[in-house]
Amino acid sequence: MYDTLYSGLKNLKSYVAGNFVLAADSLVGLQTVDVLSAIYRKRAIISYDTGLGKTYLASGIIRMLLNEDSSRKFIIIVKNKQLEQTPVKLQRCIGVSVMALNAERTVVKEKILSGDFLKATVLVITHSCLQNNAVMSKLLENKQEYCCLIIDEAHNLSNTTDANSAVMLRGMCRAFEYCFALTATPITSDVKQYASLASMLDNEKYPDSAKLARNLRSGKFRIMDDPLFFIERKRNDFGISSKISGFPYFVECMPHQFGARGQDMAELCKGDGAVNQAMALVSFIEEHKGSRGLIYVNRHSIRGWIIPFLEKAGIRYGCINGCTKRSEDRETMQRFNKDRELDVVITSITEAIDLDCDWVMFYELTLNVEQMIGRAYRGLNDKKLDVYFMLTKDTYESDFFYENIYKRSQMVKNILGKECTAVLETQGKIEHHWQ
Repeated sequence: MYDTLYSGLKNLKSYVAGNFVLAADSLVGLQTVDVLSAIYRKRAIISYDTGLGKTYLASGIIRMLLNEDSSRKFIIIVKNKQLEQTPVKLQRCIGVSVMALNAERTVVKEKILSGDFLKATVLVITHSCLQNNAVMSKLLENKQEYCCLIIDEAHNLSNTTDANSAVMLRGMCRAFEYCFALTATPITSDVKQYASLASMLDNEKYPDSAKLARNLRSGKFRIMDDPLFFIERKRNDFGISSKISGFPYFVECMPHQFGARGQDMAELCKGDGAVNQAMALVSFIEEHKGSRGLIYVNRHSIRGWIIPFLEKAGIRYGCINGCTKRSEDRETMQRFNKDRELDVVITSITEAIDLDCDWVMFYELTLNVEQMIGRAYRGLNDKKLDVYFMLTKDTYESDFFYENIYKRSQMVKNILGKECTAVLETQGKIEHHWQ
C-alpha cells in the first residue's frame, strides 16, 4: 500500500481533492500534492520560491492533520518580523486558536511559565525563543502535547552545527512525529548548510551531513532521489510567466575608493564619503520616475549616508529594517502598495515584506539576492521585474559579485535546479563591459 502511495505521490502533477481544505483561501493542485507528500513522508524540506505560499502550505498540513485528529497541536518557529503577519494568516486559513509569542520576559512569564500556551492549537514562537532556556525547558517538558514542528526561514538556523539555536532545534526535531522546514533559499552560503538542515530534520536517514554534502556536490546523490523529503518548487512549476532581468549599474570610482576590497569595501564604496554612488542612486531613481522600487541596504551607517541625498532630491522613501517596529513596517507597506505615497522602500529584511515593485536595486551587495528579489515579486501572478547591482569601477566589487554571488548562484542551480536569471544576466553584462 505505502509503496503504491509513494509511487503515486512522486509522479503527481496536480491533485484537487484537498484544494479546499482551508477555512479561507485555497490551495492549488500542485500545493495539495506537496502537502500530501510532506504528510506521508512526515519530514521534509519544503523549498518554494519566495511568494509561492509557504504559509498556505503549512496551513494545509495543519488542517489535514487536524481533520484526522482534532486533538493535535502544533509549534511553528518564525523570524521576529513574521510574528504578526504569519499568525493572522494561519488563523484565517485554519480556523483554530493561534497564539504568537516571543522571548520577552513578560511574555515568557505570562504565557509560557504559566502554561497558558497550552490552550492554543497552534503555538507560533520566534527564532529567539530557541535561545531562552526557560521557554525551551517548558516546551520540551510538554512535548507530548504536540505532534508537529514547522520551522519557517529554516536556512537561518542551519549555518552551523554548534550554534545554540541549531543544537536546540536538532533536539526538538527528534521529539516530534512530524517535522517540516520551510525555506525559499535553503542554500545561502554553502551546500553544507543544506545538508545540515536535512540531517537536522531526518537524522535517521541522513545521519552524516558532511557525507551528504560531498555526495550532493559530486552528483552521487541528487535531491530527486528523495522527492518527498526534498520538495522543491519554482515559479514556472505553477505555470507562472516571469521575466526577471539583471543589469550591472556602474559608477565611477572616487580617489579614496580606488582598489577597495575586503571587509572595508562596502563602507568605502557605498558609505560615508561615497558621493558618486549616492548621487548615482538619486539619478537612477529619477530616471525611473513613474515606476517604484526596492533598494537593498544592509548597514545602518550606509543607509544613514544615502538618506539625506534622497531627501534633498525630494524622493519619497520608506525604511524597513531590523530596528523598525512591526507596526511601522505595516504602515510603510500600506503607503507603498495601496496609497502609493512612496517611490522607494529601503530595506535589508528578507522575509515578511510584501511589496509590488517594478525594479530592485542592490545598492549594497549581498548573497541573499533571491530572497530580496522575492520581496518585490509576490503571489502566483505573472511578473516583469528589472534587477540592478550598483558596482564601483576600479574596485573589487565586480570580483566580489563573481566570486560570491554568481558562483553561489551556479551552485544552487547545479544542486537544486533553480536558476537566478538576474545574477546570470548581470555577470554576462559585466564580462561584456570589460571586454
